[in-house]
Amino acid sequence: MVAGAHEMTERARMTRVRATVRAVRDRELEVETAVGWCVARRADGCLLDPEVGDVVVLLSVGAGGWVTDVLERGDGAAVLSARADLEVFAAGSIAVSAAAGVAIGGQGEVSIAAARAHIQAESARVTLQRATLAGGSVSLGAVDLRVVAKTFDTVAERVRSELGRVIRHVLGVDRVRARELDIAGSETTKVRGRATVVQAGETVSAQGGPIQFG
Repeated sequence: MVAGAHEMTERARMTRVRATVRAVRDRELEVETAVGWCVARRADGCLLDPEVGDVVVLLSVGAGGWVTDVLERGDGAAVLSARADLEVFAAGSIAVSAAAGVAIGGQGEVSIAAARAHIQAESARVTLQRATLAGGSVSLGAVDLRVVAKTFDTVAERVRSELGRVIRHVLGVDRVRARELDIAGSETTKVRGRATVVQAGETVSAQGGPIQFG
């Protein structure tokens, strides 16, 4: 009964008053009310960071208290923060939008997990020091596609290309090594060069109707 009476006394002494923030020191705030000033703590439920000049709600207890809400602010930016991990959950959906832009950043890992993900933008730029893309099936479609790299390696069990026209400009050496090489042209096949060398370890054969040299 004594403990219960003490708690009722403390609650009776709690009053909500309007105050103005005069100084911010981490979780402690120096606030001024109509009757004077005091040092209060920011309540855990006050997610909006109070700033100097803000009009706040002070839950006054004795010589101190807690700042529970921010009522008014000027043109300064608003920052939501929590002392520990923060999780936002909705039984429905969550939408985040801004008139100027949205930035997501973290000093550690940033992960996105979803059954389906969709990104749509007029233009996009991705800058990575190192990247790994893994997927069971990957499709890429583009009107114009350009790949610029200092080194380009492709490792695959099978590569298949269906192209309307291929033009390659190799400034250095174009070297192909294969166990068996088959080049077929449905109409004309040309091999041209200032000097053309054909070498074989065993047999060189030429088949066709008329065969012309020179």
